Amino acid sequence: MRKPRVLYFYPAKSSFVQKDAMMMAAEFEVLEFEFTVRSKPLLVFVMLRQFFFLLVNSRNARLSVVQFGGYQSLLPALFHKLLGLPCLIIAGGTDCVAYPSIGYGAFANKRMRWFLFKSYKWATHISPVHDSLWKSTNTYYVSDLTEQGIKSFIPNLATPHTVIANGYDSNSWSAYGERDFNLLVTVAAGLDEKRRRKLKGIDLITAMAANFPDKQFMIIGGMGHFKTDLPNVIVYGNMEQEELKNCFRRAGFYLQLSISEGFPNALCEAMLCGCIPIVSNVAAMPMIIGDSGFILEKYDAELLGQIIMLTENNDLHALSFKARERIKTEFPEVRRKIELTQLMNSLIVKASLHEINQL
Repeated sequence: MRKPRVLYFYPAKSSFVQKDAMMMAAEFEVLEFEFTVRSKPLLVFVMLRQFFFLLVNSRNARLSVVQFGGYQSLLPALFHKLLGLPCLIIAGGTDCVAYPSIGYGAFANKRMRWFLFKSYKWATHISPVHDSLWKSTNTYYVSDLTEQGIKSFIPNLATPHTVIANGYDSNSWSAYGERDFNLLVTVAAGLDEKRRRKLKGIDLITAMAANFPDKQFMIIGGMGHFKTDLPNVIVYGNMEQEELKNCFRRAGFYLQLSISEGFPNALCEAMLCGCIPIVSNVAAMPMIIGDSGFILEKYDAELLGQIIMLTENNDLHALSFKARERIKTEFPEVRRKIELTQLMNSLIVKASLHEINQL
């Protein structure tokens, strides 16, 4: 029996995009379209390519799935509105928030806000990776908008939503070897930009690192001109996955001190490798770590320093084990696969019943 055809749109073929594609491929015939815009003048040409892709393939397709709301979600949502092809948008983070003071979040951009409004309104269904992306209050960083989430920016939105958390392969991200509890690691990209460093909490690390000369702070993903004179803060470029795993297996702690996040993959992967999490009180992160780590309640370097001192009074080996078990049991890859494919099948069935009723 032929598998139902699904059209899959995404802005870049990241690891989690590929992972979802593999999950879907078990039950569906997946046709992929990478919506990569390398410069703004090329946007119209990419949208034209996407239009013809939809025109050619939508007739035999049963569903469109779009990773993130944005430019790439407008036409699939429009095809649902005009032609009845169901459209599921997976909301992941930046497509649900606005932090104008640091220029972050799709809702902080006027043009993008229009694309999001139309996409979310015309789509069949929205699947945020955490409920905070639907509607929440950010009490961690109060220098900007505190009310966040899709529903906060589109209060009259009637499109239904289903939260499906990310999932992880505990066999691939394993914990073994000798651990250094004086090594704290974080992963962030785009750190040449000051606003990105603030977004990811890197400035909190550099503000208090000098107070902990016995600790070593490793920042992975900092490229280009971002440097620091602090002897105990080391900046690395991007790493291959195996090298990154080895860093996680050696480090005692993983820091995720972001002002905004969705459901951060690096945090969960580091925890699977045995890193004890220290996270900001933002979005899914307190729920992700449970009682296996530490939560920074406010965007404050002094409070971060107090937490690092507090870690000395804990059974760190027990917390390391608990961090891995937390992700392994609560967020397995198979759970996301089951929930995502069930949602996709339900949207296909509903669309088919609607077609029958129209006859």
